[in-house]
Amino acid sequence: MQRRVSEQAADPVDNEELITLARETSLGDRIYQEREPDNGLAGCKSSPSDLDAAFDEDIVHGELPGPDSNPEADENEDDIATATCAFAQAVLDALADDSTAGPDLSASDVEDELPQARLKSLRNSQEFICLIQSATLDNDKLDKDTLYRLRHPVEGCIDIASPDNKLSLEIFAATDASEATYTRCLKAVQHRYPDSGMLSFHNVKQLVARVSGVVPVMDDMCINSCHAFTGPYTNLENCSVCTKPHYDPDQYEKYGRKDMLYMDKKIKEVNKLLEALENDADMVYDDIFCGSDLVEFAESINITSRDTMISFSVDGVQLYQNKKSDTWIGVFLVNNYSPNLRFKQTKVLPGIIIPGPNKPKLIDSFLFCTFYHLAALQHENNGEGLAVWDAGTQSIFHSRILFALATADAVGMTKLDGRVGHHGAQGCRLGCSMKGWHKPNSGHYFAAHMKPNDYTVEDCNHPDVNIRVLEPQSVEGYNENI
Repeated sequence: MQRRVSEQAADPVDNEELITLARETSLGDRIYQEREPDNGLAGCKSSPSDLDAAFDEDIVHGELPGPDSNPEADENEDDIATATCAFAQAVLDALADDSTAGPDLSASDVEDELPQARLKSLRNSQEFICLIQSATLDNDKLDKDTLYRLRHPVEGCIDIASPDNKLSLEIFAATDASEATYTRCLKAVQHRYPDSGMLSFHNVKQLVARVSGVVPVMDDMCINSCHAFTGPYTNLENCSVCTKPHYDPDQYEKYGRKDMLYMDKKIKEVNKLLEALENDADMVYDDIFCGSDLVEFAESINITSRDTMISFSVDGVQLYQNKKSDTWIGVFLVNNYSPNLRFKQTKVLPGIIIPGPNKPKLIDSFLFCTFYHLAALQHENNGEGLAVWDAGTQSIFHSRILFALATADAVGMTKLDGRVGHHGAQGCRLGCSMKGWHKPNSGHYFAAHMKPNDYTVEDCNHPDVNIRVLEPQSVEGYNENI
């Protein structure tokens, strides 16, 4: 099937202007892509330079309007538009009448092989077409329940005549599907009629979907309504028209995957600083990764950007002002985040809640399930760690869960490390050899460095303690004390 345009006369105009205008239009774009050097119509195979040469040759031999046809042509927009159409008509007629033309393009040929457009807008349209041609329900944005209902229609009538279902649907419609309003109505009905079977907001939405077959499917869109972020625009970070961001900059900055890369960058930064410094006099200690323990730990196990390092913190809280309520709460901190994000409410992971009313005596029993789960994650996939979906690379990787620190205040730490506390004789949380001074007639020791005046308490007559020569307890010393 050959393509022709209606025959109409048009005055020729300057050839260079016509070629430029035709190349910039979608019609000229399509002609250039489908034109072969031998005037065939075999699809998009020629390079732009070959096509340009072919067009120039046609002009020289008089097959197309030349530059001298009408040197006094009007240059206003209407004449240019008319000339452009005439030029396109001449090209199509030349292609159609050429005796050496290739085989006709059938409808099936066009469907099998679309020529690659040169204009970006047309290329995007072609990509939409390709995605639609290969569409499947499995790749659609439908949840599993909706997909199941599409493939397995309900046999018979759906019961909406029951009083509870009718009441739920009527209130759902009356509240304009507002979840907050519907939930308040539900609570009011249940307060008056405790045996009421009125559906929850989620269940009434499911009922509406089953009855009507209509479900909402949400897509992101430009804030200025330029385009939706679908098809070839799905992964764009900014609108291709107005450049407005795809996501809220504040939220994207807070919750983006890039924040999780802080730990890896910080460790590399610290290593470079340590290599550049002859001593640590100018070292800035602004995070736990600046400490020698974590630097050595990172080197020993070769920490990467895919690893996840966590810390645990526990403390007791008084929930009521006038009621005894010694509640203990334990949380996990993800050290992959920077310090200005790590302690935000949205970043903190709940670990345990011990409701009280008294202090826990055997806290290990409360922590057991939490740390059992942590250890199981560390052993997962033969020690490679937890399977994690990376939205940036659209792939799954394994992340080792590294436990770095257990933190608490002075009182809470005794629950974690089993020591006697800061009022004990050996009250140092690091287990150093410094002994406190016993207060007479009490069970308290005070961690003072200098011996009190006129102090003669038995078994506490040791001299002043020089804190500059104190060393942390060794592994051997710890094992011996145990």
